[in-house]
Amino acid sequence: MFPEEYARILLSLKDKIREWRLTTGGIALEPVNANFDLLVVGRQALGFSSDYKWVFTAPIVIDWPEEKLVEAYRRIKMMECEAEAKGVIRRTYLLVESSIKRSIFHGLPFDDRLAKSLQEAGLINLIKEASPDEFIISAYYELKPEKSFVECMLEAYMKPPKLGWLVTATKGPIAEIIFPRVARRMFKLLDETAFQLRRLTPRLLEA
Repeated sequence: MFPEEYARILLSLKDKIREWRLTTGGIALEPVNANFDLLVVGRQALGFSSDYKWVFTAPIVIDWPEEKLVEAYRRIKMMECEAEAKGVIRRTYLLVESSIKRSIFHGLPFDDRLAKSLQEAGLINLIKEASPDEFIISAYYELKPEKSFVECMLEAYMKPPKLGWLVTATKGPIAEIIFPRVARRMFKLLDETAFQLRRLTPRLLEA
C-alpha cells in the first residue's frame, strides 16, 4: 500500500519528477532535469512524540580515474561540512566542519576550501531561503542493512565504492499549508548544491 504521506511529496514536486519508487524508509525520485540523478525523501520520528522530520538526500557521483579513487576520496573526506545556524528571529548560516566528521574522523584535519567556495558561490542564500534544520555535505558512502552508518562510513574510507557526495537537508515538523513550498525549496537547494559540487570537486582535487 502506498503511504499517504509520500503523496504530499509527489504532488509538491510533480513537475520536477520523471519517475518514483518506494525504498526502505522512504521514496526515491528521479528528476526531470536536475544536477543530481536521484532524490531520496524519508521521514524520521522526533523523539517520543508523534511529530517527525522530513529528510531529503541527494547522492552526487563524480567521475574519477579508478587508480586515483582512494586518494581523492580521502582528500574530499577532509572537506565535509555542514550549515551552522545562528540567531532565532533572523537566522544566519555559515558552512563549518561537519560534526560527524569531527566525531568519527577526529584525526583528519578540516580542509575548509569547499565550504569557502560554496559560500562564495552564494549557496548560503539558498540555505537561508530553505531554512533547513540540518544541512550536511558528506563524502559518498552506501548504507548496508547489516551495518551501522558509522561502519559504512569507515568501510567507504578504507575502500571507496565511488567518488562523490551525499547532501542531506532535514526539516520538520512541516505544516500542511506550507509543505509544497518547503519541498520545492529543498529541491532547489539540493539541485544548486549538486551543481556546485560537480563544478568545484575536480578543481579542488586538482589544485
